[in-house]
Formats: sequence, C-alpha cells, structure tokens
Amino acid sequence: MQEIKRSQKPVGGGSGRRERYEMRETSLYFDLGKNLIGYFEQNGISKDQRSAIYAVVSGATQDLDLYEGILRWSVRFVEAFEDRDYFVGISKLCRDSFGQLREVVDVLGRSNPLRISAEDAEQFRAKLRSDITYDEMRLEAKALRARYTGGTLDIDYQAVQDLFSSVEQRIMGVLVDENQAAERGKLRELIGFESITALRYTLLMLARERTLQDVQRGKQKLMKMAVGANPVMDENVARLHHELAKFLKLDEEPRHRLRQWIPTSQMGNLQTMLKALESEKEYRNYTKTQAIFKTLLSKAA
Repeated sequence: MQEIKRSQKPVGGGSGRRERYEMRETSLYFDLGKNLIGYFEQNGISKDQRSAIYAVVSGATQDLDLYEGILRWSVRFVEAFEDRDYFVGISKLCRDSFGQLREVVDVLGRSNPLRISAEDAEQFRAKLRSDITYDEMRLEAKALRARYTGGTLDIDYQAVQDLFSSVEQRIMGVLVDENQAAERGKLRELIGFESITALRYTLLMLARERTLQDVQRGKQKLMKMAVGANPVMDENVARLHHELAKFLKLDEEPRHRLRQWIPTSQMGNLQTMLKALESEKEYRNYTKTQAIFKTLLSKAA
C-alpha cells in the first residue's frame, strides 16, 4: 500500500474535499490482492469475514489517504482476472485506469462469467482500443452486461456495491475495537436511530424474496419502518438507503441481480452490525455473540 501511495501522482480537481490522484502501475493492485487472498487462505478467513480485515487494515493505514475500496477491489481484480499477465493485458486496454478496470471485472473476467460471445467480447475490446472517454466506456460496459444478464441500464449495480462496501467498512471500523465507544457514539448520533432501523429493515427484506413477499402480504408496519424514515443523516448511509429502497418497488429480477453483487450473507452481516451500533448494550450483545462463534469455530477446527 505504501508502494501504491508512492506511485500516485496528483492530477488536480477532485470532489472539492480532497485532491485527485492517478496511479498507472496497476500491477501493484494485483500484487496487493494476491497478498490479501494468501492471508485469508492461510488464516481460514471466509468471504463473509473479510470486511473486518479491510476495516482493520484501512484504519492502520489511514495516514496514506488511499481510496477506501482499494483492498476490496484489489482482491476482486485477482478473483476476476486470475493471472497476472492477463490482468496486465486488460489493464493496458483500460489505459491502466483503476476506474476502467472496475468496470470490466465481469465483462472481461478470465473465466468469462457472463458467457459473452467471442464476437461481442472482441467488439468491446475494439471500442476500448479506440478514442473513447471513461463515461463512454462505462456505458458500453453497462450495455454489454445488461445484454447478457437481462439487466437494465438504469441500475448501476457496481455503484451500489461500492456504496454498500463503503458503509460496511466504516461501521465495522468502530465495531472491531471495544475501546472505541466514543467513536461509536459519534457515528450513532450522525446516522440516527431511525435511519439505522430503516436501513436494517430494508436489508432484511432485500436479503430474501420470501421475506419481502410476507411483508407485502400483510406486514405493512415493517415496510413503513424500512422506507418511511427520511431524516438528515450521514451522506453515504442516506445514499445507500435511498438506492436499496428503490429495489423494494421493482420486480424480482433486479433484486435477484442485486444479490449477485451483494450476497445475502453480506446483507445479513450489515444488518447485524447496524443492530450493534444502535446502543452500547446492543454492542456488548454483539461482541458476546462473536466470541461464542469464535469459540465454536475453534473447537470445530
């Protein structure tokens, strides 16, 4: 991560909150992802447990001021592109752009997870080789993805996944250390109890289609708790709740597609963490439960 930071060059602009940087030595992302996956495998860390590691590492390297999703995306690059040489080739197609690489992890993944035809894949590659802007290539990638998944161009699943992971990592950051009661209190106040509840119930209904159907048939109180809160709160949590709540009003297919980007287990984990954030009493219950699971797992091992 320090090598990535040293390789960054300021390009100006940005969101107004921080300067923008670019880093063209993209093989460093692949190497980082490889190291992380090796660590996960050696220590028996499941995909559901990775967010805790990301939060700890991000907290320890906060002074580097790197993009908060760099760990998760580095792992995703390794899982999607598999081979370092193949990754380097795709990176060249994407002008060694981190942003463009994120757009093609599924459409150009080495195992071809979307089963894209050779003709369509080559046409897409040809467009990447042409004089094309980032926004134009994003639209091309979304169109190709939608063609093979039955999806829609109106939903940016990748953006929703990014937002979800950002919120997940932030909340996990105040839960991993029992001594961060003050930080938990600040975040709890910033988000607000009603907003925590609203996001929890939204996730509950999105995680399983059967649950949503039960609510729609008669448990309207839960639906109101999920979509009724509209307080002024933390910007990213507000955006995540807004984006996820949209899926409650759509057909089943977009929700099924959403679960491919954000698995049910991840939704469940965030629900649990949000519950733990509600109060220090709930946090203590959360830590006791985590301790019990760790004990059971160690005995099973």
